[in-house]
Amino acid sequence: MLLVVGGSGRKAGKSSLVEGLIRALPEARWLALKISGHPHGAAEWELSRQETAGPDSDTGRFLAAGAAEAWWLRVAEGRLEEALPAVRRLLARGENAVVESNSIVGFLTPDLYLFVAGAEWKPSAGQWLERADAVVTAGATDAIVALVARHLPRRAGSGGQREEDRQ
Repeated sequence: MLLVVGGSGRKAGKSSLVEGLIRALPEARWLALKISGHPHGAAEWELSRQETAGPDSDTGRFLAAGAAEAWWLRVAEGRLEEALPAVRRLLARGENAVVESNSIVGFLTPDLYLFVAGAEWKPSAGQWLERADAVVTAGATDAIVALVARHLPRRAGSGGQREEDRQ
């Protein structure tokens, strides 16, 4: 299953929702990926694995919540497509993947896309909102956990992606 959690802007509660879902559904053995922009640097994109669990980073919180793996992709604006081969290989490693990102839905079709509505709205938020399966507020409520649980695969072998994304 590929779950994407995006949102209206910074501090909307995306990471908190991802953390709560990982904690609430440990049987999924989530591979977690956070995608964020970076303002400068020599690399167009950089993918790094979070090695230690803890409260100091979002990916550390994902591990502390029970994710099997947690990764962070920092990518320059307009360069996500260049990182897609690495993202696809990474997502294929786990049966259930959760990606914190809006822009990934421009390239992959998630099984479920949750959009977290917060106080701040980026100008680009509207284009992602219309693609969402559900609009939620921050926090993994029982209803959101139940919605995600209904989308978890009953069998192994999906590789964390829909068939049309495994090309």
